[in-house]
Amino acid sequence: MNDEEVAEFANNPYLDEIIQVRYLDEAGKEADMQTRDYDHFMPMLQRLVDSVR
Repeated sequence: MNDEEVAEFANNPYLDEIIQVRYLDEAGKEADMQTRDYDHFMPMLQRLVDSVR
């Protein structure tokens, strides 16, 4: 990033959320991490799809 891009990024109103997502993204790289299966997330995904129709 150049200086202008760094300044723009630092002033982003969603900076804290962006950083949180980045930490979660890194945590998801743990090879033996236990996660829920797809069926667990289906209701949430369906609500999201229904909300944009």
